[in-house]
Amino acid sequence: MNRSMAGRCGPWRGMNAPIFYAAMQQAAQQQALQEQHQQGQEAPASSFVPPVDIYEDEQNIVLQLEVPGVSEADIKIQLEGSNLEVTGERKLADGQKSESFRRMERTYGSFRRSFRLPATVEADKVTASYANGVLSVTLNKKPESQPKTIPVVRA
Repeated sequence: MNRSMAGRCGPWRGMNAPIFYAAMQQAAQQQALQEQHQQGQEAPASSFVPPVDIYEDEQNIVLQLEVPGVSEADIKIQLEGSNLEVTGERKLADGQKSESFRRMERTYGSFRRSFRLPATVEADKVTASYANGVLSVTLNKKPESQPKTIPVVRA
């Protein structure tokens, strides 16, 4: 995400936006772990950090996490106050052992992503869906935070 995209992130615009900052910080951690893996260093057991896209329209904020190979039963979403936490685990298939792989580039293990949400989100109207390896979490905005069109009349 570049600076021009950051400016279009809603009422909490810019590089200091709570969701934007957390996503950028976690993306940097993921990149560091991938670099360690490419250099042949062992990554910690819980090094799986799924990438996330965050977008917004007039009614919703949507988070889309890439979690291919993760079962819906292994995903947990919790909303506490202004914090949204998504946890889960990508497991090896039944009967597979990591020792039997000749090459292993995909990361397995547990993950945790946390997002600080703006006050404009209705906590009781959060929904989640999972399709084709993408988890979509939809956060409805409060009606008072949605844009309003004000007509201009001739004086």
